[in-house]
Amino acid sequence: MIKEDTSEKMEHALAIVIPYYKKDFFNECLNSLKNQTNKDFNLYVGDDASPDDPIEVLKQFKDDLDVKYVRFDNNLGSISLTSQWMRCLTMTLDEPWIMILCDDDLLSPTVVDQFYFHRQQIEKHNIQVVKYATQVIDGKGEPISKVYKHPRIQPYSRVFEERFFKDGRSSLSEHMFTRGAYEKHGFRDVPLAWHADDYAWMDFSEFGDIYSINDALVFFRMSDQNISRADYEQITKWTETFKYFNFVLKHKRDFLQKDQIIKVIDYLEWMTYQYDMNKKDLINAIFWQTLRYKGGINLAKFVRRLYINRS
Repeated sequence: MIKEDTSEKMEHALAIVIPYYKKDFFNECLNSLKNQTNKDFNLYVGDDASPDDPIEVLKQFKDDLDVKYVRFDNNLGSISLTSQWMRCLTMTLDEPWIMILCDDDLLSPTVVDQFYFHRQQIEKHNIQVVKYATQVIDGKGEPISKVYKHPRIQPYSRVFEERFFKDGRSSLSEHMFTRGAYEKHGFRDVPLAWHADDYAWMDFSEFGDIYSINDALVFFRMSDQNISRADYEQITKWTETFKYFNFVLKHKRDFLQKDQIIKVIDYLEWMTYQYDMNKKDLINAIFWQTLRYKGGINLAKFVRRLYINRS
């Protein structure tokens, strides 16, 4: 049943929240929820004043999904995408676990069932963030990547390293997180929400353990409709990536191993050359962190490279 009011829903441990804006793949997204073998979740759809009314699509699922739908009066995502996410989260009740599912992504049929299968172990280890195996699909729903799986339990520092410096990937939809962690930290407001999810898992986990579920898949869609496409706002994306790694180096390095810190330093240095980001405070930070973690010889090499690339 589609609801446009605030009446209470059945008690479930999991809220699945869809910040809706585009209709292109919304039917497929809902169909993946219809096909869940375990329907023990509350479903919320927050319409960001979209020009594409989703009501007719929602009606197709009225016998299979109990949806709480709200159409917001103003478009917020174009100003702050993370603010739209958080506005949608105000629709939820007190479910202890939350998944934000993008309106073009899909879940394999056992995603919810696997959450409940693992829930006791997840909560036994005081896990705040759960990560699913993923596969990237195209606009036609065809796979364009391998299946990405992860160790069952690993500290966030390893998740971070795998994500950025090894053969890993990450996006918003494949994660579940606790309400408590969200209420404590919230989502950071960054342009395009670029790395907002990376900040979130870092904040929510507080560099503790991440629990991974590999027996079900979340399908991340890469199409010409989404922000992640290669030709969209590249300058903004690189700027935010630069800021993200600078933040990690400045504020979170105590949670990282020495070899991981060196990888961050090297990546930041590479970015300064590739994208002409001549920021004195950042170069100063790289200078001192290179001296601290890589030694005087490597510092001299850094200064030489900097001179060559700036001349």
